Formats: sequence, structure tokens, C-alpha cells
Amino acid sequence: AVLHIEPGSALSSVPHEGEVFFNVDCTLLDELQLAEVGSEVQVVGFKDSDARCKTAADMFDRVVSVNGVEVHSIHDVRMARDSTHGKHSPGFALLERAPFGRRNSCPASERGWIYLERFASMIKVAMVDESEVDRVIFSNSPEVLEQISAGGKKLKEAARKGEEQLKEVLDALLQDLQGKQFGGVSVDAETDDRATVARIMHRLVVDLSKHWGAEKAGQRQRQLTLAVNRGDPDAVR
Repeated sequence: AVLHIEPGSALSSVPHEGEVFFNVDCTLLDELQLAEVGSEVQVVGFKDSDARCKTAADMFDRVVSVNGVEVHSIHDVRMARDSTHGKHSPGFALLERAPFGRRNSCPASERGWIYLERFASMIKVAMVDESEVDRVIFSNSPEVLEQISAGGKKLKEAARKGEEQLKEVLDALLQDLQGKQFGGVSVDAETDDRATVARIMHRLVVDLSKHWGAEKAGQRQRQLTLAVNRGDPDAVR
């Protein structure tokens, strides 16, 4: 069974996230490995084993500002840091604790990878008897259950009818995928993620087609066996 959780509108807070700010001497910024994540600059590593102690920074902490200038890129960090060159004080960078990294504010229903999870459950629904659906998927959201059940029903009906009908249903679901968001830090990364999800969806549909092909052959064999047992020659032609 698969459990699909739909978070409420108010996300639970992470202890200490957004509550703890601290300063790091600008001369120590080179001790940190920084990366751009969306419009934020995060700590993703350290120059050596002593850098964590020197800076008091931790993984995923966010660089908020440098010398009072708000920063949204590594270029911003360098420009603000170098603005103190030649001055008496090297200045400070303001960092914010973020133990779990950048929060994803995108609703679950709009995320591409979660869409794939729900699609996989649709395939599962399409492979089981209707009486078994309530045993293979669970959710705290009636809307999510309805989405998965309806999608699974469409896939099952299409698979029973043939490859052409199944392709039409898959194409419609792939079109829905185009409106989903991915958490890639660049356009290329988001494109790669979307293409990966599409490939997985295609493979799952191939498995579904094989399943119903085998199921159809099994049903035909059972019908023939029953016809032979009841002495019905017309049914076995």
C-alpha cells in the first residue's frame, strides 16, 4: 500500500529555522563552499575540517547579507565583500540557520516528483480489481484519493481497449506533467527532471500494457477451459 500525504496550508515550523542569525567575518567567507539555490545562497560545504569551527556555520545555512547588502547570488556575495577592500574593517556576513535547507513553498499537488508518485499509484490501481483499490492507496486528502482512483480507472479501461487508447490517456497525463514544477536550481536541471519523469511514466505504462495483455490471454484461456468443460464447441472456435 502507498500513503500519499497532502500537507496543510500552514507548514509546520522547523526548530530554530529562521530564528537564529549570526555574523561571519568576511575574511572567512572563502572557508565556505557556497551554492545558489533559487534566489538564495547556501552553505554546501567547507574548505577543510577546521572551517566549520572557524565560521560557526553549518550545512545549508543561508547567507542573508554581506556588509548590510542583501545577497541573492555568489556574485552578490563577492561584490559586497570586496566593497570593504582597503578599509579598516573587513566587515561581516549575516547568516541564517537553515538545518533542512531551502523550504519548498510549492504545493504538493503542483510538484513534478509527487505527480510521478501519484501516477505510479494510478498504475497500481489500474492493475488490481476495483474491490482492492482501498487497500493499495491511502491519503489524508479525499481529493488526492479521487485523483488517483479516477486516473487508475482511465488507465485500466484504456489498457483493456488497446495500445492506441492507452497512448491517448498517457498523452493527456504527460500534458498535465508540463504544468508541474521541479525544484531544480537551473532551467537545465528542471528540464532534465521533467524528461526523467516522462520516461518513467512511459515505462510504467508499458508494464501496464503487458499486464493487461497477459490478463486478456488468461481470461481467454479460462473461457476456453469453461467452454470445453461444458461441451460448447462454438465457444472454442
